[in-house]
Amino acid sequence: MDNFKYHLIRQRREKLGMTQADLAFAIRQLGTEIHPSTIHTWENGETSPDADKVPVLAKALQMPTEEFYG
Repeated sequence: MDNFKYHLIRQRREKLGMTQADLAFAIRQLGTEIHPSTIHTWENGETSPDADKVPVLAKALQMPTEEFYG
């Protein structure tokens, strides 16, 4: 995912007033198991979210999946 916009995760999460733990909880509520430390690695570009997790991440952040690419 070379063109994945990592910075949008933190930007949107903070705009929504969420912590990394809050975001992980929201993703788990959507049926995908995730740990807050994973959110940290995504936000810092250390790892990329798996393709199947991006739509869930986008839904938890209340944004279109497409905004993460480009």
